[in-house]
Amino acid sequence: MSTTPNVPYRLEFSVEVPGTPEQVWQAIATAKGMSAWFLPTEMEEREGGSVALWSTLHDALGLGDEGATVEVRGATGTVERVGERQTLVRLTAPVPGMLSVFAYSEGDGKATAGVRAYLFSADAADYVRREEPAWQAWLQGLSVPHTT
Repeated sequence: MSTTPNVPYRLEFSVEVPGTPEQVWQAIATAKGMSAWFLPTEMEEREGGSVALWSTLHDALGLGDEGATVEVRGATGTVERVGERQTLVRLTAPVPGMLSVFAYSEGDGKATAGVRAYLFSADAADYVRREEPAWQAWLQGLSVPHTT
């Protein structure tokens, strides 16, 4: 079974860059590396903070590895992508779409978690009106263990 959705406006690509895997990792996964080529970036390069928030969010939603079938707060789908503190789920019910779940550091010991849904159905607006308040309340009520 393919996990690639049949979405007419999907864009996916990969790029080969010069350098060792370690050099590429430093360029895309550290504040210093991202600041050099993208924009000024601050990152908690320690355990805790956004890492603790992501772990809590990931576990609370029951997100799995790529290809896993999941139920996320009443919606079902397949995990398409798993990245560092981000997971993309292709939703199949109750409305088709994509669900992006993520966490990131804001610096100064603060982190933000978010959920974005891209829904492709005539029923999408009704679903959003019904579910958005519950998602907001659920996210605000997440309990994240403090780490030092």
